[in-house]
Amino acid sequence: MEPEYQKYFPKPSCYPNQREAMDKIYRALSAQKLVLFEGACGTGKTLSALAPALAVGRQMKKKVVIATNVHQQMEQFIQEAREIRAQADIKVVVLKGKAHMCPMEKDYEECNALRENTFELLKAEKDLTALKASEKDAIAKARTDRSFAGVRAGLATQIGEEEAGIAVMRRRSCKYLREVLLNDPAPFRQWLFDGVRTPEEIVAESGRKERCGYELLKRCLKEADLVICNYHHLLDPDIAGRFLSWMDCELSGVILIFDEAHNLEQQARSHSSQTLSEYTIERALTEALNLGVRRRDDVEFFFALLKRTIVETYTSRFSFGEAERIGHAWVDVTIRDPYSRDDLLRERLLHELAARKIDHKKMLEAAIDRGIEIEARFHKDFKEGRSDVRKSSSLLAAASFMLSYFGRSDSVDYYPVLNVRRSREGQIYGRIELFSCIPTDVTKPLLGGAFGAVLMSATLRPFEMVKATLGIERATEELSYGTTFPPERRRTLAVDLAPQFARNRDDPATVNALIALLEDVINTSEGNVLIFFPSSWEAKKYAGRLNVRVPVFVDEAGVSAQDTKLEFFRHGEDGKKAVLISYLWGTLTEGVDYKFDRCRTVVVVGVGFPSLNDRMKAIQHAYDTRFGSGKGWDYGVLYPTVRRIRQACGRVVRSPADFGIRILADARFTHASVAKLRRFSIHMQFPEDERREFVDVRPEKVKYSMMNFFGDIRGASAGEGTTGAKGAAATPDIKAVPPSGARGQRTGKGLKDALAFTTSTLRKQWPGQ
Repeated sequence: MEPEYQKYFPKPSCYPNQREAMDKIYRALSAQKLVLFEGACGTGKTLSALAPALAVGRQMKKKVVIATNVHQQMEQFIQEAREIRAQADIKVVVLKGKAHMCPMEKDYEECNALRENTFELLKAEKDLTALKASEKDAIAKARTDRSFAGVRAGLATQIGEEEAGIAVMRRRSCKYLREVLLNDPAPFRQWLFDGVRTPEEIVAESGRKERCGYELLKRCLKEADLVICNYHHLLDPDIAGRFLSWMDCELSGVILIFDEAHNLEQQARSHSSQTLSEYTIERALTEALNLGVRRRDDVEFFFALLKRTIVETYTSRFSFGEAERIGHAWVDVTIRDPYSRDDLLRERLLHELAARKIDHKKMLEAAIDRGIEIEARFHKDFKEGRSDVRKSSSLLAAASFMLSYFGRSDSVDYYPVLNVRRSREGQIYGRIELFSCIPTDVTKPLLGGAFGAVLMSATLRPFEMVKATLGIERATEELSYGTTFPPERRRTLAVDLAPQFARNRDDPATVNALIALLEDVINTSEGNVLIFFPSSWEAKKYAGRLNVRVPVFVDEAGVSAQDTKLEFFRHGEDGKKAVLISYLWGTLTEGVDYKFDRCRTVVVVGVGFPSLNDRMKAIQHAYDTRFGSGKGWDYGVLYPTVRRIRQACGRVVRSPADFGIRILADARFTHASVAKLRRFSIHMQFPEDERREFVDVRPEKVKYSMMNFFGDIRGASAGEGTTGAKGAAATPDIKAVPPSGARGQRTGKGLKDALAFTTSTLRKQWPGQ
């Protein structure tokens, strides 16, 4: 008997381990567990999670919501949802943010006011229709009864006033929403659920009839079985609340699936952190002064004090000439030691308030009340046409932030810091930031309140860290599957290169040895080469020192990473060779598919720990305090870095028919480093199935190992041309000796042609998903 989820699995066969994964996920979700699912590229993670989730959702009358923070992954979800829908009766909605779908390009607050006006407009139009009907009746009666003449005149006057009011309201309403409200939504609903429509298709379809696709989509969410969205719909508490109301369900009525879940903590941190700029404080003070209160009361005193204290604090910290070097990017100014809870700004403010006998909590609550009044006035002004822009109360925003700040800034979970930068007008200004170190206030209620959840990624382990940092306390099912692609089509070289410690990175011998290695790799690779450095500064430094005869592209500030990436791809896909130099913590490390000729060799230079600035130290301290000594380094620095390196290595060999080499250029990656470098070794931090494939190689032997690998790929391809698939199944050995003749010197185009038989056969043996 087929399992329940089989009807939602659209492929003719499963990848290795996929059936087992679906069985376990189905049982776990049926038992309301949370699934931690690590699966390498080629394990079919998306369908492995979607099929059982949809089956459980149908049985338990729950909705399935799958979220990602990567655009390419959303496109994949749409494609796989279409395949599922082709064989199963499911209704799917793909949701993007309002900014992407609003035909008037308004924000939420403006839309909300326009929406209210639109409803009032429709009511006024209905009343006008009734008045006109009464007028018509009065006209008819006035022909035989003159007493109705006065009634008719009164109605005419009233109609004129109503029409004038309606004319004003139309200018302050949304014509697109009006069309949604006046017309039958059934045709749109039929069209929407007849397929899986992208947000772009929805905007185009609704735009043809001058209707708001976003509003139409909201009205269909409660019927959806599957919703595809981005992280923000779930991690922003305000948006999540509205999202659930549109779906007409509680959080307990939803099964959540998070893709690229290794990013979930960082994404939640950005939603949990708060900021308050100097400009907002200035506007808050202006609002307080304009309320008609003559005396300089506590609220006005406080915001004047706050503004002055912020400016004095950051200006006093500038060393000679430092202010002139401040640019347009935010720069941190320390106000609290990352290892303590003594906040300089907080203490100074509280001291000044205490000297005036001001209760800061009562004062801020009064300011919030004033801000609410101002917010209501701004809303009314926009709604009634007295303002072209829907303003928000800065007093409300500033008072709410400061109330939160006083309550949280001495907590280990938060780190207060000042930021400064230069405005477009050239002036330096600052802001207060309440940086979230452990964002469990966002993730814990979300993951704990859902009916069930799946967190999936190719680099999710170690699971203990995921559970701790996200505040997962419910029962979990933990799954991990390594790659099942043919091992002979990949190679991971751990190069015994002098460790790239910060203290010796500029040593001439270290620099020259690395340049020699990279030039060997570039010259020997039979296809595109992707290199990740520990930082953008080092990436740029080495890019100018490489002496190679192929184009070198650099991922750097001021240059479109998208354009650079596409140009790099074009070289590879045209049978040429190029080099793309980036950095480990940049945007090209994950979420980008370097399949086939887009990349054949990836190099990770050094270990690439993130900059240990005060924010990172505060995160480490928070983890040490919350989870025990040593966890700060593990959870804050070590594990995230290893994940990033694994993501970088995963950029090559994207399918069973693909092939490539991963090169880890630092002795700390080698097996030998466990004994030789001991605590500095990073070898044992990789999952066992991955580190088993590490081959220790001396720097001068790397090019020969690469020649052997690419030569064996060609040999397998040639053997397959005469003996079938058997030739492709042989596993080549890394010999690390110079090959005879010109072995390994063919161009990427020649290798591409030589591999036609291998690629064709592997694709038949491994049905793609």
